[in-house]
Amino acid sequence: LSDFLGRPIGGDVQLNGRLQVGGSVRHPTADLEIASSPLRWGDVGGRAEGRVRWENAHLNVSDLKLTNGRSVVSLQGTIGWQDPQTGLWTADPLLKASLSSDHFDIQDWVNEITGALNIRAAVQGPLSDLQGTYQIASGELNTGVQTFSSVQFEGRLTGNTLHADKFIAALAPGQSIEGAGWFDFDQRFKARIAGKGIEISRIDAIRIDPPASGLLDVDLSGEGTLQQPLLNASVHVRNPRIGNQQWDDFHLRADMRDRQVAVEADLNFQLTARYNFDSGAFDVASNFEDTDLGPYLALLAGNHWSGRLSGTIHASGNRQAPEAVEARIALTQADLLFQQVKLLHLDSLQA
Repeated sequence: LSDFLGRPIGGDVQLNGRLQVGGSVRHPTADLEIASSPLRWGDVGGRAEGRVRWENAHLNVSDLKLTNGRSVVSLQGTIGWQDPQTGLWTADPLLKASLSSDHFDIQDWVNEITGALNIRAAVQGPLSDLQGTYQIASGELNTGVQTFSSVQFEGRLTGNTLHADKFIAALAPGQSIEGAGWFDFDQRFKARIAGKGIEISRIDAIRIDPPASGLLDVDLSGEGTLQQPLLNASVHVRNPRIGNQQWDDFHLRADMRDRQVAVEADLNFQLTARYNFDSGAFDVASNFEDTDLGPYLALLAGNHWSGRLSGTIHASGNRQAPEAVEARIALTQADLLFQQVKLLHLDSLQA
């Protein structure tokens, strides 16, 4: 196609088939039967076949199939440029189309993700005010970051707004993250995702040795615009344990508004932090009160290490001027042990 357009189009399409043209000058017709034809867009390739017909100012697509590996996607539809009431040509054509796939193997298109999707989607109406629905479902899905036992995604298109009416991502039977929301093409949005009682051992990023256990409650929400989002996050880890090491519950809350994020956390020590995305200014403070370092040392170096810490650590400055960052450390007690043998003890440290 780029041979005819005189410029690259970002892909390569080679059509094989038969084109028949007929009708009159005022009412032309065209019938294109596409035999299996190779196509490529970037690193993604596949084949297309089907039939496209032009008649009475309507473009009809009947069962156009796109295949790649084990994936098969079917598209049917029609788009008309004549007003059905007046017969006059319109700048806002009417569209009716559907897309479906009983087996859309994601790895055929994206190497980093494995799993197969079942897809159903349909739209109709003038291009300026399309209405539609979509359903996407999968069995086991590995995103490269997290494996889900199943995923469901259902929603609607109403004019310029895309709705996600139901989102369920299950890590295991009975343990899922659910959400809903909407996105408007003027870049406004509102969404919420939450999960409760999720076993820590199901989260791939926390699969460590010795193994971690506990229950995770998470609630994420946001609204506003992409340029000025209002975001809230709440995380609660109940009964956390690494190997035989029991922790107190973890709590974390984060809020973002006016492009500034604020974090408050109880991680067996108190942590507060602020960061401004526009100016680059930040402030971080932590307070330790005879904090057991065993869980953190187990994460970083193994469960043979242990220790306790009391004191405060504070840092502030601007990422655009790292040489001017100020940091203050005031420790009133610090102990570090390996296999119960004390390697380090401090009664006071100021820096």
